[in-house]
Amino acid sequence: MLGLGSNNASALRTIRLLRPLRSINKVRGIRVIVTSLIESMPPLANVALFLLFIIILFGTFGLHLFTNMFEKRCRFGDAP
Repeated sequence: MLGLGSNNASALRTIRLLRPLRSINKVRGIRVIVTSLIESMPPLANVALFLLFIIILFGTFGLHLFTNMFEKRCRFGDAP
């Protein structure tokens, strides 16, 4: 089974995976791309919040629109 040594090994593997990120400082083109991606996060968050609002709005509208539409489709009486 897994001991404490395996947790340390996975942490080292994670750090080793981040090693290529050091090349961002060496290559100017990659630095520009990463900087622009980081700067575009707040506007993208605004768009994501707006889309979430629209989805909730249309979901609520759909629930109210289709309420009781299938009320007596599968049964003939009031009792289930």
